[in-house]
Amino acid sequence: MVGDVPDAEQGRVQIRLEAGSGPGGAEPIKQCSHAPSLPGAGRAVLNVLVVPGAYRRAMLTQAVLAEAPDLRVATVGCSGPARWSAPEEVTSSAVVLVRRGVFARRADGRAGVADPVQGYVQRPGQVQQVAHPAGADTCTSIGIAPALADRLGWAGPLTVSPRADLAHRRLIARATAGAGPADLAELAADLIARLLPPPARRPPRRSVDDVRVALNADPRARLDDLAELAGCSRWHLSRTFHEVTGVTINTYRLRLRARAVLAELGDSAAGLAELAARAGFADQAHLSRTIRRELGLSPGEVRRLLGPPAGR
Repeated sequence: MVGDVPDAEQGRVQIRLEAGSGPGGAEPIKQCSHAPSLPGAGRAVLNVLVVPGAYRRAMLTQAVLAEAPDLRVATVGCSGPARWSAPEEVTSSAVVLVRRGVFARRADGRAGVADPVQGYVQRPGQVQQVAHPAGADTCTSIGIAPALADRLGWAGPLTVSPRADLAHRRLIARATAGAGPADLAELAADLIARLLPPPARRPPRRSVDDVRVALNADPRARLDDLAELAGCSRWHLSRTFHEVTGVTINTYRLRLRARAVLAELGDSAAGLAELAARAGFADQAHLSRTIRRELGLSPGEVRRLLGPPAGR
């Protein structure tokens, strides 16, 4: 069974999923394969993309979490070098979302940054390179039809809202726990629906990408230092950053910290105070306020959502 999300031009969109996770405990991928399109008149099909081709030349690992005729969920991690990889042509449309880490991507002469707050859409025919300035990353790659790729990616990077991020992480958590294909398809469809962009967005700017890399490396970075890195005043950086990402620098850094905690909530026994300290929050209360403001849920409620189902 596959999940459906609304599509204004084709009625409904069928979805197939390929998800990524960090390295460790899995065998290296030897080759890349693509799932065939599903039949169905008047329907766009989201085909599985196992992993972008350029990643195969880096240190790549995969572990399959769930597999069914119309659904495949796997974990994929990449720990390539800081330098640009060799150019490689993209062969399938895909949405790429980051669960952990940050990496740079250059496609057709345009460079950008992917992290847990912003993903991207790739299209067939693009020539891409990737680089890992801060080490390994953990990604989810969702193969999509070209028409949907145009709808999602025409305005540039995908801003992953707090609700979309939670939907993404819950999908992986439920797949890890052994949920059935129907449940996973529904969760995947909900995720794609939450990624559909607003009507318009300003294009990204290189200075903002540099600042985002710096914030991923050190969420405590001072605004003056970030402005110096971007080569502009604090005021200009704050305005440009908000135009490009849709949020303030402070909100962005808080989201990075919150998502570092979310990455551990479902599979770590560490207490909230310890997680808060590791992520750079002032204290556990600060963490709780941030997550509740972002998601409308307490950290404990999120932990139950991302953890194994009751009775397992």
